[in-house]
Amino acid sequence: MPEPVAAMLSAMPVAWALPLSVFAFVALLGIVWAIPRGTVLRGAPDGARWRDLRLWATVLVCVQVGVYLAIG
Repeated sequence: MPEPVAAMLSAMPVAWALPLSVFAFVALLGIVWAIPRGTVLRGAPDGARWRDLRLWATVLVCVQVGVYLAIG
């Protein structure tokens, strides 16, 4: 890790770790949902809802955030 980044992270309070982690997961989820449905389903034999990887990503992010909130 570059020295300026390491210095910045070590200067932050530990209490910020949980909110920043949750924010990062939610931001990642926003990026995932910005991908058009046609792009996600390209090459799929049908347009079934369960083939939409954005839904699976949402489930996984919710589980991960739930774990972070339960442990944090």
